[in-house]
Amino acid sequence: MNSVVSRALPLNDASTSAPHSAQLKTLPLMVRHALVGMLLTAATGAAAQAPAAGNAPAVDEVIITGSNIRRTQNDSTVPISVIGAEAMEVRAALLPVELLTSLPSVVNLPENETRLGSSGARGDNANINLRNMGATATLVLVNGRRMTINPMTAGLSQAVNVNQLPTQGVDRIEVLRDGASSIYGSDAVGGVINYIMKREFDGIEASIQQGGTEQGGGANTQLALTFGSTNVLDGRGRFIGSIDGIYRDSINLVDRDFSRTSFNSDRAPAPWNNIGGAFDGRSARGYWPTFRVGTATANNFFRPVNGVPALTTVAPNRTTNPEAFLDLNQFGFASPEVMRGNIYFAGEYDLTESISAFAELGYYQAESTMQRQPLALNGPTTDKNLVLPIDSPYNPYGSRFYHASGQANADGTQRITGAPRTVSITQATIAGLSPEVIETNSDAFRFATGLKGSINDNWNWEASLFYNEVNGDDQAYPDVRESLLQAAANRTDASAYNPFGYTFKVLNGAVVADAPYSNPQATVDSFSAIYARTAQSTITSADARANGTLFSWWGGDIQMAVGAEHRREDLADIRPPFHGENPASSGLDTTGNDFLLHPPRPDVLGDRDVTSVYAELMVPLVSEENEIPLVNRLELNLSARNESYSDFGDTIKPKIGLNWKPVEAVMLRASYNEGFMAPSLAALYTSPRWSITAGAGDNDIYRNPALNEGPYVMRGYFGGNPGLQAQESEGTTFGFVVEVPFIEGLSVNADWWSIDRTNLLGQRSTNQINDSDASLLRAYTQQQLAAGVPINQIDLGSGTPNYKGDSDVVRFALTPEDITAFANYNAANPGNRVAAAGRIFSRNQPFLNLSASEHSGIDFGFRYELPDMGFGDVVLSSEFAYLDTAQTTLSPANVAPIVSNQLYASGAAKLRSTTNLFWRNGNWNAGLGIYHVGETHDGGATTTAATWQSLGYPDYIEPFFTQGNTIYRRVVDRFISYNLNVGYTFDEAQSELLRDTKVRMSIINLTDKEPPLAADNFGYDPGVSQSLMTGRSWNVEITRKF
Repeated sequence: MNSVVSRALPLNDASTSAPHSAQLKTLPLMVRHALVGMLLTAATGAAAQAPAAGNAPAVDEVIITGSNIRRTQNDSTVPISVIGAEAMEVRAALLPVELLTSLPSVVNLPENETRLGSSGARGDNANINLRNMGATATLVLVNGRRMTINPMTAGLSQAVNVNQLPTQGVDRIEVLRDGASSIYGSDAVGGVINYIMKREFDGIEASIQQGGTEQGGGANTQLALTFGSTNVLDGRGRFIGSIDGIYRDSINLVDRDFSRTSFNSDRAPAPWNNIGGAFDGRSARGYWPTFRVGTATANNFFRPVNGVPALTTVAPNRTTNPEAFLDLNQFGFASPEVMRGNIYFAGEYDLTESISAFAELGYYQAESTMQRQPLALNGPTTDKNLVLPIDSPYNPYGSRFYHASGQANADGTQRITGAPRTVSITQATIAGLSPEVIETNSDAFRFATGLKGSINDNWNWEASLFYNEVNGDDQAYPDVRESLLQAAANRTDASAYNPFGYTFKVLNGAVVADAPYSNPQATVDSFSAIYARTAQSTITSADARANGTLFSWWGGDIQMAVGAEHRREDLADIRPPFHGENPASSGLDTTGNDFLLHPPRPDVLGDRDVTSVYAELMVPLVSEENEIPLVNRLELNLSARNESYSDFGDTIKPKIGLNWKPVEAVMLRASYNEGFMAPSLAALYTSPRWSITAGAGDNDIYRNPALNEGPYVMRGYFGGNPGLQAQESEGTTFGFVVEVPFIEGLSVNADWWSIDRTNLLGQRSTNQINDSDASLLRAYTQQQLAAGVPINQIDLGSGTPNYKGDSDVVRFALTPEDITAFANYNAANPGNRVAAAGRIFSRNQPFLNLSASEHSGIDFGFRYELPDMGFGDVVLSSEFAYLDTAQTTLSPANVAPIVSNQLYASGAAKLRSTTNLFWRNGNWNAGLGIYHVGETHDGGATTTAATWQSLGYPDYIEPFFTQGNTIYRRVVDRFISYNLNVGYTFDEAQSELLRDTKVRMSIINLTDKEPPLAADNFGYDPGVSQSLMTGRSWNVEITRKF
C-alpha cells in the first residue's frame, strides 16, 4: 500500500514529463493540429477497444528522484518521502497545496490564496516553504521536469505555484529531502518535490465528488474523467488521459467566529488584551477622514464627538470612538471562489523494438474571485493628498462657509468671517465605493515530446523538447484613478465629490455637520476603474540524456548517466498605462501611477539562456557476492552539473554520497552536496520603483542631532539589480534505514541534515542605510579634521557624484540655510563638530547578495505493516520533521552583522509530524490522518521582560533570543487535526449495475479544530493555518470504472 513513507517506490521514467498548462495559441498551427488529433485518437481508442490485460511491458528498472541512474532495487539510497494513493485519499485535498501541507517539513505558505495586495500573486496561487528556507529553495517537478515560476509573484519570492499541479492522474508524489543541484540545477537546495503521473491505465473511469462545510461557505464539486489503454495501434501504443473540473464557493471572514472581526483583543491573554494592541487590527483609515487645512501640516479629524459628527483637532480614541476605526473583516473573504480545470494526456508509440516516441501535454486554467474592503486613501505616500478646492461646496473651510468680510452666500446661507482655505484629505476610505472585487485568471501549459530507446540492453537514452508557459491576468474593481478622483473633487457644483459623507452648515458662528450625504453613483463612477495586470513566464528547453552500465568489476556494475540541456527562460510582467506608470502624454508624473493604493510599478521584462551538462556515477565498491563480513553492500555515488547562465555566469555543483549496508536489513547513508539558486529574472531586471515616507517622514540621523529639525519626507527606491550573483549552498546528510529484526513489516529511518547558504538575496532596511550613511559621513569628517581641514570647509559632496556617504543615499545640495545652521551648531559645540550635509532626497534599496543562513534538523519515520489479525490489512506510517536550527545572518555594508533566529515564528515549529493509519478488508477500506504541529510563537505579539515578570512569568510567554536581544513572545500551543475516510468497492457478484463502483466518504478536520489565534487582521495566520479555516467539512466521492 502506498502511503507517506520514507522509502523509494518505483518511479516513472524521467522521459515522461507531465506537461502542465498554458495557451495553445502559443504553439505553431501544425503542432496544435497534431495535438488535437492525438487527443481524439486517444479518446476514440479508449472507448472502442477492450483493454488487453498483460500487454503492458514490464519495467524492472526505474529512475529515483534525485538520480538519473536506473536502479533495479526498490530501496532508495537518498532520503525520499512518498505520498501515495491512500495518503492522498485520507487527506481529501481539493487543491494541490492542501495535499502538500500534510508534509511535516512544510513550515508555511509564504504566498497563498488569501493574498490581497497587487504587488504579488493573487488568486489560485500557493507556494510552500520547506524546512523554513523559503519557497524559492525548493524545486518543483512534474515527471522529473521543472515547472516555471508564477510570473505574478514578487522579485525575491518568485516561486512555482503548486496549485497548478495536477489533481488527477497522479500516481504518487516523491519528496527528496536532500540537495540535488548536481542533478537538476538551480533551486534544488532545500529539497525537490516531484509529481509522478500515472503511465498506464485501461478503460474509462468517471468520478464525482461533492463537499461542504458545517459552518457555511466553501461548498465544492469536482468532476473527473480518466481514460487510457495499454494496447492501441496493434499493441505498439499506449496512452492515458484525464480531465477534471472543480468549483469551490467562497468563505467570508464573518462566516467564522475566529475571523468575524479584526478586533481580537478580547480573545488574547494579558498583556495583549488591550484595545489598540497587537490584536486590534481595525484600520484608522475608516469612513471618518483625517485631513489638513490650508498649508498647515497638523492633522484634523471629522468624527463623532459625544455622538455628534464634528470637525475637531482631537484624534479619535479606539476605546471611546470605535466608530472611527474600520473593521476590515466585515468585507473580506477568508478564501476565494474558485473554478479550475486540468487536462493531462500522455502517450507512447513503439517505432521499433528499441525506440519509442512519447508526448505529454497538460493544461490548467483557474478563475478566482476574492473580495476585500473598499479602497482607502493613504497620503502622502505614493498616493497624493486629495485636495478640496476653496470653491468646493463640500469643503467646510471653503468659500461657501468662509468670507473675508463674513458676507452671506447668494442663497442667503450664513458664512463666517475669515479666509477660505483648501482641505487636504490624508486618510479615508473612499465614501460611496463598494468593496473591491479581485478576479484573477491563470493558466499553465506544459508539453513535452521526444524519442527514447535502448542500446544493447545496457544503455537507455532519451532526447526531448519541452515547453512550459504560465499566464496570469489580474483585475480589480472598483479601483480609483487618482487624477479622476481629484477632478471630481475639483468640481464646484453639486456633482463634486464629497469625502466627508455629510453636508455642512454654519450654526452659532461655527461650521457643523448638517445631514448625511451619499455621493451620486455617477460621481463615484467617474473615478472608478479596473486595475489590471498581466504576466507570463516560459521555459523552452531541449535535452538529451543517457544512462547505463559503464563496465563491471568485482563490486558489480558501475552505472553512469550523462546529459545536456539548453533552456530559455522568459518573464514579462505588464501593467497598462496609468496602472504601472503614467505615460508621458498624460501630463502626470511619469515616475508615478494613477491608481490609489497601488504603488508605481514599471513593466518587468527579462530573459536568459542556460546551458547545462551533467554526469552521475554509481560505483558499487562491495556487493553481497563478495562475502565480506559487515559489508553486505557499499556504494559510492558521484554527480556534478555545470550550468552556464547568459546573465550572471557559470556554476558547477558536485555531490558525493556513500551508502553502506553492513547487513541486508540495515543501510547507513551519508552525502555532501553543493547547490545554488540563480537570481530570478524579476530580481535581476525589475526597474527601480519608488515611494515616499508616510506622514511627517523620517528623522535624518546625521543632521537631526545637530539641527533638531525633526522628520521630513524622503523618497525611497527599490528594485532589481543586474549585478546579482547566484546564492550558494552546502548540504550534508547522515542517516539510516532499518528493517527491524524480529518485527516483520516494520521499517524505521532517520536522517540528520544541515544546509548552509551564502550570498542570499535581500534588501537593506532604511535604518541600516541611515546608519551606514551617518557612519561614513562621520568617519570622513574625522579624517578631514585630522588632516587639518576646518569644519566649515569639509565638503561631503551633497548633491554631487562625489558624495562621501552611503552610495545608496542621494542628498540635496547644501542651501545657504543649511550652511548657516551647521555653522551655528559647530560654534556652540566645538567638541562635537558636524560637517554640513544637505537633506536626503532618496534612499535606494536594491536587491543585494548580503546574507547567509544555517538550517539543520532531523527527519524520522517508520512504517509498520501489521501481521494478519483476522480483520484485514493494517498499515501504520508516520513521519516526523524536527527543525533544530533556522538562522540567518544579515551583513549590510558598514553595519554590524545581524543574526536572526527564525525558529518558532510563522509556523516554524521545532517538531511536526504526519501519521497515517490505513485499513483494508475485502471491499471495505478506511484511513485516518493525524497531523501534528508543535509549539510555535506569534511573532506579532511581543512584550518586555518587566511585563512578563509583573504577570508572574506565565507559560504562554517565552523569552527568545534573536538579533542580539531577548524578546518575549506569545506562545502558540501545539495542535493536532484529524482526517477520516471510509470507502467501499462494489464487485460484480454484488451488483452488475454497481460493478467497479467505489464510494468514499471523508471528514476533513474531524474534531473541528479552529486555527490558533494570531496577531493578524484575519484573527489567525493564513500562511500557517489556512487548512483549518474551513472547520469540519465533509465530502462524498463516487467513482465508476467502465
